[in-house]
Parts: sequence; structure tokens; C-alpha cells
Amino acid sequence: IIYKNAKQSMLPQKHYYYLCELVDKWRITDKDMQYYIENGLIEGSIWLDNITLETGHYQFINNGDSVEIPQERVAAYGLYPLLASDCRKLFKQGTIEINFLKNSEGHYCKIYHNSTITTSLDDIVITIEECMRFEGQYEIEPSSNTHAANNNNENNNFTQANNFKEVTYQGQ
Repeated sequence: IIYKNAKQSMLPQKHYYYLCELVDKWRITDKDMQYYIENGLIEGSIWLDNITLETGHYQFINNGDSVEIPQERVAAYGLYPLLASDCRKLFKQGTIEINFLKNSEGHYCKIYHNSTITTSLDDIVITIEECMRFEGQYEIEPSSNTHAANNNNENNNFTQANNFKEVTYQGQ
């Protein structure tokens, strides 16, 4: 029996997902998720709370080197994207010190006063906007929101999908 058009969940919309949630939602492996993040295919972010950031742009000088030209300093609160190269180190080492965050090409965003932030793999989240962009770009069914207990278990008597819009009981 498949029940369609069941009442939508009244839970609030999430603003971000932990990596393990998307691994379940998209039915991929942890290594797939790692590959996507460390190669810049999907952007990993971390929470910052009252951290002073300096943003600016790079100016290239005659010998090919570049210098940082500061533009502003801001108190950062919220989610900020990591550099893919830092994510690669984070997956390898588990915990790293970061001093730069992702910014547009030719610009920089760094922790002010050459400070660093210690972050761990458990701190990485994917914003809802980034999740939707990735799902759209790679045509991932956003409805692949099957409950984690349903995955690959032939002995389940009950499964659900699409926020309980589709329910299967004892194979029907």
C-alpha cells in the first residue's frame, strides 16, 4: 500500500545539513561526500561566532607575487564556507587550524590578526542553498528523503519516502 499526499510535516525547514544526513538522503558513501567537498563540487561551511574577519583583494606586483589589500573588517556570526584545500586536509587529519575562508576569485577572507580557528570534521555542514544548488546541478531527486532505517534492510516491514507521502508496509 502506498499512501500519497499524506499531510506534510510541520517541522521547521533546516538551514543546513550535517554530512551524515546528506549521505543518507542522497544514498551515497562517506567517501563520495568527501570527494565532492574536497574537490569543490559542494561547499562545506562552519559556524563562526564573534570572529573578526578581514576581507580584501589581491594586487599583483611586477614579479608575479601578490599582496593583500584590505577592504573591511567585520564581526562574523553564522555559517561561512571553507576552502576546498582546507577540507581536504580536514578529511585527512580530522582537526586543523584555518586562517582563510572561501571568497570570490581574486579576493580573500581571513581571520583578523593572523589568528586561526581550530575546526574538526564534525563541524562541517552544508547550507540548504548549497544543497539545493548541488541537487539541481546533478539532478539529485530532493525527494530521496527516505528514513535512514529503511536503507538496504530487506527485513524491514515498514518503509517511508518523501516525508511519508509514500509508505510501504510488508512489501505493499
